[in-house]
Amino acid sequence: MADYPLNGLTMLVAGYDGHEFMLVRLLIEAGAKVPYLATAVNTNPLAREEEAWLRDHGCAVLYKANYDAEIVALTEHPYDLVVGTTTTICAYAKKLGIPAIYDTNALATRSLMLAQGASDILQLVMQTYRRKDKYERIARFFGEEGAAEIDARPVPGVAPGTIDLTQVVLAHGGSD
Repeated sequence: MADYPLNGLTMLVAGYDGHEFMLVRLLIEAGAKVPYLATAVNTNPLAREEEAWLRDHGCAVLYKANYDAEIVALTEHPYDLVVGTTTTICAYAKKLGIPAIYDTNALATRSLMLAQGASDILQLVMQTYRRKDKYERIARFFGEEGAAEIDARPVPGVAPGTIDLTQVVLAHGGSD
C-alpha cells in the first residue's frame, strides 16, 4: 500500500456481486475516502461486521442500489475516481470529467488477495487517477462549449441529438 498511497482521494464504488466490499476496504486502508458504496446485493447478516467497519470509516452502504441512486451519490461529493460495475455509471462519471474504471472488465478479473493482488488493484487505480487531466479535457471537449461550436444542421445518417465525432473534430480544427 505504501507504493500506491491513495491519501486524500475520494472515490465512489458501485458494485453488484458483493466483492465490492473487499475493494472498498482495500481503498480505505490505502488512504482513500469512500463516502459511498452502492451494491446490488441484499443485506446479509454475514456482512454486518464488514458494513460496520466501512461505516466507521465514513462509508455509507446502499443495498439494492440502482443507477438513479448512484447518480445522486455521484453529485453529492467531488469525486476523484469512480469504480462502477455498469458502463452507464462509468460513462456518466467520464462525462463529468471524473476518471472511471469499469470494474467488471478491469478490476473483477484481478485478485484482491495477498500483497500482489492488492498491489495490482492499487496500481490500476493510481494509473487511472493520474490521467484525470485527460478525462477533464474530454469532458470539456464534448461539453457545452464544445457542443456549441458544432453546426446544428442535421447530418445525413446521424440520429438527432447524437454527437458526430468527425463534425466535432472538424469544428475544433482537428485533434491534437
